[in-house]
Amino acid sequence: NAEGERFRWQGGAFYFNEDVTAYGYAYGNAADPRGISIFTDSRQETKTWALFGQASYDLTEQVTLTGGVRYNDEDKDFNVTRTMPGVPGSTKGNASVSDGQVTWDISLTYKATDDVNLFTRVANGYRAPSIQSRPLFYFGNNINRDALSIAKAETLMSYEAGVKSNLWERKARLNVTAFYTDIEDQQFTAVGGASNNNTLINAKGGEGYGFEAELELLPVENLMLTGGLSYNHTEIKDSTLRIPVCGGGCTVTDPVVNGFAQLNGNSFPNAPKWIFSASARYGIPVDSGEIYVFTDWNYRSKVNFFLYTSKEFYSDSKLEGGLKLGYVSDDEKLGVAIF
Repeated sequence: NAEGERFRWQGGAFYFNEDVTAYGYAYGNAADPRGISIFTDSRQETKTWALFGQASYDLTEQVTLTGGVRYNDEDKDFNVTRTMPGVPGSTKGNASVSDGQVTWDISLTYKATDDVNLFTRVANGYRAPSIQSRPLFYFGNNINRDALSIAKAETLMSYEAGVKSNLWERKARLNVTAFYTDIEDQQFTAVGGASNNNTLINAKGGEGYGFEAELELLPVENLMLTGGLSYNHTEIKDSTLRIPVCGGGCTVTDPVVNGFAQLNGNSFPNAPKWIFSASARYGIPVDSGEIYVFTDWNYRSKVNFFLYTSKEFYSDSKLEGGLKLGYVSDDEKLGVAIF
């Protein structure tokens, strides 16, 4: 499109083909020269293609409307053969999944001033079906039933609004965004059961909301400060979802019925509520380059490792800091630092 036109558009196509072969070994067989007790040979082929388009229209000199649409199609085929040295025959398993979805997004941007933009966006997202296999560790006689797990497609609606700004004669940049996400058929990995195995599952729903803010500031010459802060509430929304608890033994704090933990209301695994980061860099010009001091700090609040909660499988809040003193030449061909 010509520069200055109010209407702009783009479109395209995407194709992806992946063919992966993997070999797995379990050891502990004294009768085998290599000590192999179980051998697996698996193959997964994935074919994905998509068509997409996006257009923007300047409603006024300050307001721009943008929308996009995409059709996604994916097919996966998985096959695995499990053999045991010294044991006649083998066990086979296979699974196939396919799905096609239309996703879209629409956004509105308002240029309040030359340095401040306001925006809002609504988007529909999609994750294709998944297959997971752990045939080395299953205990049954049917790989399809005992060791292959399938999760159907996941879809979500995302809503966000915020402001992006340059302030203080462009010596500061401040961006703030609030968001809400509603997820259907959310894909998770469940850990537990007698074999302490990994299994794909779908929750009926999931929810996430919060905000994030980032700041860059140049208060004086040669000093750059940055900071970032986010709050993230996540919650599993499925009153009927149950999974087996840890096979290795732990103290589960969720309600447990017949060895299955109830997950409704739990946060997503490894999803901290609070994240904070900050850095500062001060440079001292010298004849041949610059001497600088740099420090950075990162904090995240407590996280739960699994879908169920327990007294053992979580991490307390964590704070990490760094300090660096260095030199860099004017042509940037030489740099040295201690940290």
